[in-house]
Parts: sequence; C-alpha cells; structure tokens
Amino acid sequence: MSLSWSGKFIVTLFPATIAGCAADSPIIDSMLLAPGYFETLDCPEIVARFYSASEQVTKLTALMERAAADPVGPLVNAIAYNTDYAKARVAQKHAQQAAQLKGCDLSKKPEPAVPKPGSGNADLLGHM
Repeated sequence: MSLSWSGKFIVTLFPATIAGCAADSPIIDSMLLAPGYFETLDCPEIVARFYSASEQVTKLTALMERAAADPVGPLVNAIAYNTDYAKARVAQKHAQQAAQLKGCDLSKKPEPAVPKPGSGNADLLGHM
C-alpha cells in the first residue's frame, strides 16, 4: 500500500506533534539540560543566561510564526526549530528558577561581557 503525499505528510507530522506536547516534560528537560547546571552559576551568570535564552525564545517564536503561514510550516517548524526552541525554553525556565532560589534580580539586563586583557579567549573564539 502506497501513501499519498498528504498521507506521508501526516505520518511525518504526527511524531513531531507528539514531541511538541512533551516539551514541558521533566524527562525532556533533563535530556536538554544537565540537571543542577544553573545551581553552579552565580547571579550575573544566571541573569546573562536567562536573557540569552529569552532572546532566543523570542527569535525562534517569530521564525516559527512566519513558517506557520506556509502550508508546510508545521513540518518546517518540527524539523528546523522545535529542538532549539525547546532547549531555549528549558534554559529560560531553569535560569528563572535558579534566580528565584538564589535571590538574583532578573529585572536588570546584564552588562555586555568584556574580555579580560591577556585572557586570550577572544582570539580562540575568532573575535578581534
């Protein structure tokens, strides 16, 4: 029995839809982020990670909404964006929880990171 194009599309879309429903699962959280990772960070690092993840969530949400306007948008979202979106949401959620536990102030945006003179990290990252 051969499936039509629309049948193949539905068969492909179904697992992606199920995966999307499981995005808030603690099991998925632990697969995307090491448990306890944010407990090892101090407040400035937690705040920076929170804002970085929040920006990523905003960017991916816009991309996913734009893709959804296309008939194959849900498939594009499942293939291209869902994993990154789930990672960003998990990081955002855990950074927010760690900030609450440690009493960090998330209302202030972090200062841009300035490399320390002589650290050599800027050269390794390809920045000049």
